[in-house]
Amino acid sequence: FQGDERGPRGSRSMRPDGEPVRGIGGVAGGPSAASPARVDLSVTLDAKAASVVADAARKLKNRFSIGKPPGALPVKDERGECIGVTPAAKRAKLADENVAPGAKSSVPTRTPPAGDFRGARIASLEDSAERLTTNANAAAAAAHENTRSMEKQPARLEGTRSPTATEAARLRARTNNAYHADGDADENKRAASRDADVAAAAVAALAKKPQAVDVHWFPARSKDVSGPPGFKLDRAIELVLKETGVPELYSHQKAACDAVLRDKKSVVIATPTASGKSLGYVVPLLTRLSERRTSRAMLLFPLKALANDQLEKLRRFTETAGRLADSGAFDDPKNASLRKRLRAIASVSAAVCDGDTSSSARAAIKSEKTQIVLTNPDALHHFVLPGFVTKKFTKTFFNNLEFVVVDEAHAHTGVEGSHVANVLRRLLRVCRECDNQSVRFICTSATIANPAEHVRALTTVTPAAVTESGAPRARRAAILWRPPALSRQKKLSAEPGNGSHQRDDKDKDKDKDALVSDDTDTFLAEADADAPAARRSVVAEAADVVADLVRRRASCLCFVTARTLVESVCRDVRQRLMRSGDQALALRVDSYRGGYGAEERRSIERRLKNGELFALITTSALEMGIDVGALDATVHVGVPQTASSMWQQAGRAGRRDASSVAVVIARESPLDAYFLERPKELWHRAPEPAVVDPANVAILEQHLPCAAHESPVDVKLDASVFDDADAALRARETAGAKAATKVAPYQTPYLLALRRAMAPTPANLPAAERNGGWNDGTPLLVLNAEKTKLRCRAGYRPHADVSLRGFPRDGHDWIVLDVTRGSCIKDGAVEVERVSPRDAARRVYPGCLFSCRKGTFRVVGPLEEKDRVARCVRSNPAEARRRYTSPSIRVVIEPLSAPDPAKGVPERATR
Repeated sequence: FQGDERGPRGSRSMRPDGEPVRGIGGVAGGPSAASPARVDLSVTLDAKAASVVADAARKLKNRFSIGKPPGALPVKDERGECIGVTPAAKRAKLADENVAPGAKSSVPTRTPPAGDFRGARIASLEDSAERLTTNANAAAAAAHENTRSMEKQPARLEGTRSPTATEAARLRARTNNAYHADGDADENKRAASRDADVAAAAVAALAKKPQAVDVHWFPARSKDVSGPPGFKLDRAIELVLKETGVPELYSHQKAACDAVLRDKKSVVIATPTASGKSLGYVVPLLTRLSERRTSRAMLLFPLKALANDQLEKLRRFTETAGRLADSGAFDDPKNASLRKRLRAIASVSAAVCDGDTSSSARAAIKSEKTQIVLTNPDALHHFVLPGFVTKKFTKTFFNNLEFVVVDEAHAHTGVEGSHVANVLRRLLRVCRECDNQSVRFICTSATIANPAEHVRALTTVTPAAVTESGAPRARRAAILWRPPALSRQKKLSAEPGNGSHQRDDKDKDKDKDALVSDDTDTFLAEADADAPAARRSVVAEAADVVADLVRRRASCLCFVTARTLVESVCRDVRQRLMRSGDQALALRVDSYRGGYGAEERRSIERRLKNGELFALITTSALEMGIDVGALDATVHVGVPQTASSMWQQAGRAGRRDASSVAVVIARESPLDAYFLERPKELWHRAPEPAVVDPANVAILEQHLPCAAHESPVDVKLDASVFDDADAALRARETAGAKAATKVAPYQTPYLLALRRAMAPTPANLPAAERNGGWNDGTPLLVLNAEKTKLRCRAGYRPHADVSLRGFPRDGHDWIVLDVTRGSCIKDGAVEVERVSPRDAARRVYPGCLFSCRKGTFRVVGPLEEKDRVARCVRSNPAEARRRYTSPSIRVVIEPLSAPDPAKGVPERATR
């Protein structure tokens, strides 16, 4: 209730009958309110009426109270998980006039169902009721003054006609509509001003704190729409872009389109985040595939979420083209060719093919002759390339494959990048077998030192590099943050056994509600007093910064370095907001990381993009170019290892021409300490080069059997695909060294890998070391009868035993079950999460605390190694606040008896 606010025209008196008022159903005669549970009355009550309403509000609050004291309302998130108790409920009285202190309330209490959000709303009724009671006398006095002023007004002249009820209603409606229109316009102006300054206001507030070591502003950059000489965009494509909100292309987008469409070259676009790199391949694809219906394109994304996000954008373009063609604006015979081009663009089909795609959907891709297939390197390795043998992807598809797009190419580095490079080489082999040697690559990358060289190492094709961005960029701030040092007094007070700092029961009770940061601070404070000053936990600092940004209505992403920190930081932020009375904001904080279900991840991404979330705690899973909407800030727990990674994460904010801020919280590591002393180097460090080694013998040895399974290996012909050119040159130069020096000539990695694959694999190994069917005692590659080509071992499909991540194949994921309500799924057990085999060893073990998005659980009983099932129960609040388990370590040191230098040190000593 808002009884102390003025009405639509500033009067505090009751309105005449028939005038629309804002209430449960909204404005009379207008649209209904967003939530029927919200009451928003702009009226004035006298003292007696205000007292009645206040009493009703208190009774309504007590009716929905839970536990003791009455009014202790738990606030729940969208999953029904309790995240705290409202401060208003903590301050609530133990009873109202009808309930004596300590007595049982006559009104029965009701527990809201899971996911009930009315707790926070009803709790606010008490504060509204108190305001009504406090302002009742003032409201009555104001009503009395209004009545007196009405009495003093001159009488109406005779002969003037009194307006009818209908005319009066129309007049009031016009007045109120004008008033609300002006109010909405003013509110929009205030909101725009607030949104424009939210990042600058956050920077100004954070810069005043002593933890801010350095604040650096990067200037804004204007747009550049110049293009290559003679560049002209297709008229139909131009109309579709304008209709979808792209009035013009930037200079780097035009340069990429010109290189692909007119120069027929492969290209790499290496520009900063949020510069519109995706249009650099969307425009050429729609242009070419609408001109030639038989052409095909394959888009490779490092994450499934990227593929789904780009699929929505592609369908938006094609649907827009269809609407334009059917709009009737181009029915003139002069525009017949333009209408035909729009219909051709609308007919371009696209579909996702990855691990989440069903068999029927994959069959539809083949039967419907989908032109654009969006996938990832893993699906290309496990499904698409083997599908050439099983005819799931026919020879026609690979023969017509004209474009291969590698999005976020900078992410493919190291071991994983070397595997991806060999997968792309195998793709080129299959296309060559289908008489297609004109595949062109379009790659996008963040700012790295060697974009052209990196793409050439990945694809064997030398591309044209576009590195100058023409996209505009608003000014951006970066803050280097150092956690404060813990005081010596706090360290001494935390020492065990210090009698002068013994705490009473009240202090111990207060510690029960302490955050994880307090436990961490105590742990750090127990260090030796002579040691260097310990600093506050970086996790606690991150929670403080994120909570402060959320209170300022600044939407942000918080990047942490480990999956185990995601839910921990999320809970800390929520509890800080709850303690400050911002329970509504606590519901708009969530977590995101790998390991969540596909639907759960899509839901979180959609809520963040729609502005329903103010803060999202995540790992590097959101570092890639998923469209997350307009964000104001990013928080980084620890200095990112590379400049490319840091600016890729920071670029997630400020994607709508708005200013942004990146807060980098330093950890106690050598790299972070270095940049704390030299912050300018952190902001201006040069991007690092991306490094891959496709000719690594150990990696090449795994892909040669896969290539032989897809198509027999011709040793001489495939040397140009798999071999290292520099290594082959050295082999030719040293070919005659054997006769002169009696030294074996230099072996290229390709020949060494072939020799290893043709040798017998180890036999009689334990089951854990067999790596599926890889090691069974027989060679992986065998010569055929004509001894001209190498084939894979008969009856063996090696793709499943080769992991692109580099770690060995270790079976299916572990399933963590909550057995609080039953021992199995049929009896009521709930699946908490699926854990990958490489993470299970450090996350799932008997007695551990398993923290996830659904809460904190304790793993009970022995693990079922065969079925890979771990059973757990929900931990109690005191145990959940620890959020970590640690082993008990005891070290016993015994001096050596009668040390004799001549005898030396004994072989073993008790430790």
